Amino acid sequence: MRRLLFLVVTGFALCVGKAQAQQEMHPSALYLLGLCDGKEDAALAYIVGWIDRQQYDTDPNGICYPNGMRPQWARDVLCEYIATKAKNLTLNMNADQAMWSAMHSTWPCNE
Repeated sequence: MRRLLFLVVTGFALCVGKAQAQQEMHPSALYLLGLCDGKEDAALAYIVGWIDRQQYDTDPNGICYPNGMRPQWARDVLCEYIATKAKNLTLNMNADQAMWSAMHSTWPCNE
């Protein structure tokens, strides 16, 4: 009985924590969280568009993507970043900033 109570309380605390983190997230960063929760086609399209814009329309800002990179790699990087650093996705960090932070922390240019 104690174990069941522990599991219920722990599960509830995790759900409340995730809901609270989502309330504190910038709406566009919250969109990224939704992309990682199963909408793979939409996630890949968003990520490919973001990377394309970074490489051709603006300065890549210190991100050096690996040769032969696949969109799935970037999606995995983004989703892992969101899962491990969701507390950093506050109202002050929008989707572009979250994408840049995830990509830059994984593939920084050696300067």
